[in-house]
Order: sequence, then C-alpha cells, then structure tokens
Amino acid sequence: MAAYAAVVSLMNVIYNIQNHHQFSISLFDEKQAESLGEKLDFLLDFIESNHSTELLESEIASAAHAAEDVIESHIVDQIHSGSISSLDLQKLIKVMDHMKDKVVHFKEEKGGLSKVHQQYSMSATSSTAPITGGGKSTKMVGCEEELIQLLDAFTGRQPSLQIIPIEGMGGIGKTTLARNAYESRLIVNHFDICAWATISQEYSLKEIFSKLLSGKEKMMLFLTDNNNGSRIILTTRLSNVAVHFGSSYVSKKFLDEDKSWKLLCEKAFVQEGCCTPELEKIGKKIAKKCKGFPLLIVVIGGLLRNHLPTHLKPCFFNMGIFPKDRDIYVSKFIALWIAEGFIKPNKTQSLEEVAECYLKDLIDMNLLLVGRLRWNGKIKTCTIHDLLIDLCIKTTQKEKFLYLIKSCDSPRGINNAFYFMKILQRLLRVFDVIDCDSSMNDIVEQVDLRYVKKLSYFRELDHTSRELCLSISLLWNVQTLNIGGTERLVALSEIWSIPQLTHLEFPEGIYLMEPPLRSEQNNDCIVLKNLQTLKRIKNLKLSEEVCKRIPNVKILKIRYIDKSSCDNFQYNIGTLHKLESLNLWGVNLVRNLKFPSSLKRFTLTCSNLDWEDLTGIGSLPNLEVLKLGKGSVLGSEWNPIEGEFLCLKYLSIVSFELEYWNAESFHFPVLEKLVVDALWKLYEIPSGIGEIPTLALIDMDDCSESAAISAIRILEEQESQGNDDLRVHIKFMWSEELEGFKSSNLQFGRY
Repeated sequence: MAAYAAVVSLMNVIYNIQNHHQFSISLFDEKQAESLGEKLDFLLDFIESNHSTELLESEIASAAHAAEDVIESHIVDQIHSGSISSLDLQKLIKVMDHMKDKVVHFKEEKGGLSKVHQQYSMSATSSTAPITGGGKSTKMVGCEEELIQLLDAFTGRQPSLQIIPIEGMGGIGKTTLARNAYESRLIVNHFDICAWATISQEYSLKEIFSKLLSGKEKMMLFLTDNNNGSRIILTTRLSNVAVHFGSSYVSKKFLDEDKSWKLLCEKAFVQEGCCTPELEKIGKKIAKKCKGFPLLIVVIGGLLRNHLPTHLKPCFFNMGIFPKDRDIYVSKFIALWIAEGFIKPNKTQSLEEVAECYLKDLIDMNLLLVGRLRWNGKIKTCTIHDLLIDLCIKTTQKEKFLYLIKSCDSPRGINNAFYFMKILQRLLRVFDVIDCDSSMNDIVEQVDLRYVKKLSYFRELDHTSRELCLSISLLWNVQTLNIGGTERLVALSEIWSIPQLTHLEFPEGIYLMEPPLRSEQNNDCIVLKNLQTLKRIKNLKLSEEVCKRIPNVKILKIRYIDKSSCDNFQYNIGTLHKLESLNLWGVNLVRNLKFPSSLKRFTLTCSNLDWEDLTGIGSLPNLEVLKLGKGSVLGSEWNPIEGEFLCLKYLSIVSFELEYWNAESFHFPVLEKLVVDALWKLYEIPSGIGEIPTLALIDMDDCSESAAISAIRILEEQESQGNDDLRVHIKFMWSEELEGFKSSNLQFGRY
C-alpha cells in the first residue's frame, strides 16, 4: 500500500511540474524526466502484480518518498528565493535504477511470479457506470423475527412515548435493523413525522436536534410524552443503557451457521445468485469462522467477490483520518485522495473520474456504505463502520503510512496543531482546520499545499484577507481553496496564475478581481483547465476574458450586489459549455437569454423575473433541477407552456405572490419531487401535478391551508387509483396551525 501510494504520488508530482507554466520548461531535462518516468512505470507495474515482499515494497516506498522530497524541496526553495533553476535528476534516476535491478533480481529468483493472476486483477478504471445509490435499505438476512418484534413495538397501541433500545456488540447489525424498520412502509404510513440522527462518542446536542427537528414547537410536540403515540429507537452496545429505558428492548444476537452462509452467498455471489458447487465446502468453512458476526461476513463477502487491489488500498486505509459515526462527503474525500497523490492519472479520464471509479469499487466491496444521495441519485455522503476505521488506523500505523495527531498531542492545544505539523512536515499537502489561530501568511508559507480549508465561526478582520490576496499565488500546486470567516475577502488577479486550481469556495463570499490582460503577460494566458467549482463569488465580472480562463467550470455560484457588475454575465454565460450547476443571486435576467445547454441545475434568488420569463429556462434540454428562491419570480399567476421542462425532476418554489398555478401533467412530464415553501397565497396545487407518473414527493412548508388541502386530495386520488408510491409532507410553522389542519374533516393518510 505505502509503496503504491509513494510511487503514484511521485508520478503526479512530475506530471504537475511538466504541466505548470512556471516550471515546465526550466526545471527538468526532458530526457531525464522521461527516463525517471519509465522506471516508475516499471516499479508500479510490479507493485500492482501483488507478488512483492513487505521488505522490498518498503524499500521502494522509501526511495519514492526520498525522490519526491528532493523534487518538492527544490521547488519550495525556488519559490521562496524568487528564482527558478533546473534540477538534475541523475541521482534520482540512479536510485530508481537500483530499485529496478532489485525487482528484476527478485523476479528471476522467484521465477514466473512477475505474471499477474488475472482472476485477482481489477482495472483502476473499470467502473464506468455512474455512481448512484439505489435509495433502498440494506437487505437483511436472518433478522426477520427481530424486525417483526421491532415493528410491533413501534406500532403498538400504547399512546405514551416509548423508547425502544436495540442492544448488541459493534458490527452485529443494530443500525441495519434500525434502518430497515425506519424505512419500512409500515412505519412510514404509521407516523406523521420520521427523523434520524447519528450520535457518536463526541456529539453536540444542538447538532443532533437540528437534524431531528426544525423548530422548538415540533420538538416540544414530539419529544415530550403527550400521549400521541410517539416512539424513539436507539442503538447501543451497553446492555445497562438498554435496561435503563425499560424491559422492552431488542437484543441483537449472532447469526447461526445457516444464516451466516446465506448472508455470505448474497455478498460474495451477487451476479451468480448462488454459490457454485465446487466452492460450497470452502465457503461454508469461511462462513463458520466468522462466528455469526454480520459485519465480518459482509466485508469478507465483498473481498471474496472483488479482491482488494493495490490501487484501492491507499484510498481505503486513508479513511482512518475521519471521525467515527459521521457522514463523510464524497466530494471531500475524493479531493483529499487527489491532493495526497493516491490517484493514478491516465489519458482518458480526469483524476476526479478515476477517483469516482475507485469509490464505486469500495462500495461494491461493502467497505464503504452509501449515506445520503444527491438530487440526481448520485452519492452525496458515505459512511464507514467504526470497526473498519479502527482497522484502517492500525494498518496505516503499522506501515507508517499515516500519522494521526490528536489535539492533546499538540504542545499548546488544538489551535496550535498547525505549528506542530509545521515542525513535523515541511512539505505539508493538506490543511483542514476550523477556528485555527494561524494567519493566512502562515498557511501560504506552506507552498506545497494541495488542499486548503480554513473556516471560522468568528469573522476575521479585513487585513487578514488582504494577506491572502498578496501571497496566494505562492501555492503553486493548490487544487482546493475553501476560505471562510470574513465578509470582505478579496482575491487579487494573482489567483488566476495557479493552474492546478480545481475547487474555489468561499462560504462568506469573495470579490474576485479580473485576470490580467493578455498584453500584460506577453500574450501568455494561463487557462485554468482544471477549475470545476467556483462558489460564492461576489460581483463577478463574467467578461469574455474570464470565460476563456475557466472553460471547464461545472459549478458556478455568483452573488451580485452591484447590479452594474452583471452586465457581462448576460452576454457571456452561454459560452461556458461545460457548466452544469448555476446559482445566481440578484441578477435581473434579460428575456430570451441563452444559457449553456449543458445546464442541469439552476437556482435563482432575488432575480425579479416574471413567470413568463421562465420560458427560456424551461427550454434548456438537460435541466433536471430548478430552484426558484425568494424574490426570484414576481407575479400572481403562472401558466407553463407545453414542451418545456421536459427533463425536470426536481422543482422548488418560494413565492409570497403566487396565487394561481395553471399546470397539467404534460407541463412537467418527468417531475419526481415538488418542494414548495411560503406559498401563503397559493389557492391550490394543480390537480394535474398528481397525474405525473414519476412524481414521488410533494413537500410543503408554511403554505396556505387551501394549498395543503389540495395536496391531500391529490394524494387520496392517487391512492384510490392504486398509486402507493406518492408521498406528501406538510409542515406548519406553529403547532396551532397543525392542529387546526388536523381538525378538518379530511380523510388524509400520510403527510
């Protein structure tokens, strides 16, 4: 693992230097770089064959790390000195030649071991299907009786609040049982409101309650014993905790041999459907050795189906850096994988695309679990069992692949952990902190950083942001910049000279100055080809020059405070042909404005459009998500036109003025989710909306009572026609409104 990660990381460093405008010509001799690259390819092929020894891989890893340190240290020294000189790679080539000779000698001694056993190989880019989640519960094996017991306890007639614990050791399937009960149709139909939260060893009550419920009124209504049949389920490893809440608790037991074998077959023989006869005897022995432990059976089943290849090991074992019992954003750990140099580049895919293939493979092996999904069905978050995190930590520490620093290990506490890291590692690549007392100048001194995330719950003074502006271009290889904590952050034009920039995000916003004119750079324009995300930019002057600098941007979020700044936007937004997600605040769009046809997600706020102005937006051929925020559209009546919004799956509307919405099913033919908020004047949800065959959810928050009643009527009509898939959620600001709505003589079911 460590050898693979070291060699791939070194290859990434060389590649980035060769494609850097400042170092590509002057730093390396082309023939030397080519020679070094060939030797690294040879070593990587050998490592991927899985026929090495621990000692030999350790030597390869040390040699690659040493070479990488030499190259990066040279660059750091050059940047700090302000001059660029070439680096002779001959010594590094000799070192790698020596390692190559060792490998050749090893292969000759072992004879034939250089051949890769194809049955155990896995292509690093073999997973080409989109990474999506099925949105279904993890299928249980051997827990049917426990599930029935739990559902009976949930739906019993006791009106008082019941707390039902599930007790058992780690990895025995407590969460899987709870999740299957939580998502069962019986529970969904029985309870008005369902909520889920994860409580780890380090927790925040405020964070837990914010996930469970929104608003004090609801908290008081459902978490106190009001004899309304509320239920709370909790999982625990401690039997005394379960007993504390009463005798009615579920004790999760180990699986017997038959159920263990059945579960192993499901996980190891997904495509075949069952075990082949020649493997049944050994398979049952494996299942028996798992001793009824579900997590162990699931993981081994995944590994039997797909032997964990070398290229996945650094990515998987690096998951040990994340806290236990937390949802982990896919976008974050993919960015970290790339920053650490774990992803092997190829000519046909971007690093992000390769990383997504790695992610899919780890999910298929049951090493990572799907958490939340995005609007388009792609995976937003993943989870990893805490026992597997322990495994990751132990393995990486054994191989000296990862060194974890806890806050208590820092000489002066958590806020000084950065300075501690500065002492330990001069070539720091990842800096990810909240409320750290280090200034931006301290951070930028670490010029080898690839991933920088510095957030603060307290707003900083303006002079701190100025320091960022003047020195940011020193981060020659930075890919992700996420800086928060100030409302007056300004980035000068130097930021346009960082070619590896991939994700730029500023939670409180940033004023981004225009790039220098080409004539001022001797016509040497730096195009940010890797830039995909540009979020929370204030008053961005989307000039023709800016658009040429960001040709591959996919996500763009702009806030226009000065209306004159958005003039260029109207003329040039259509030139961003890779743009998929656009979020605009404060833009008065002109009618018939041409947006990129690639646009899939569009969010508008304070745009002051008329409803008929949505015609141009509705004609976008790939638009799947439309969010109309507060002040985005003005007027009391919306009459959509047939033939528009043909691909729209998600529609969100916030409007204080809309009264009449005249729509039929053919106006939104593939709509799946309708979310409406603060429609105080809306008379009704159009009945034709209920006729859309793909519609799965109508979610209403703080809308008029008549609109809520119309949604219930749509639900009743669909149920009478046999459509049990439609869900209607209705939320009220105050409990009095909810009780008033309930007191009406409607026969409503789920909401």
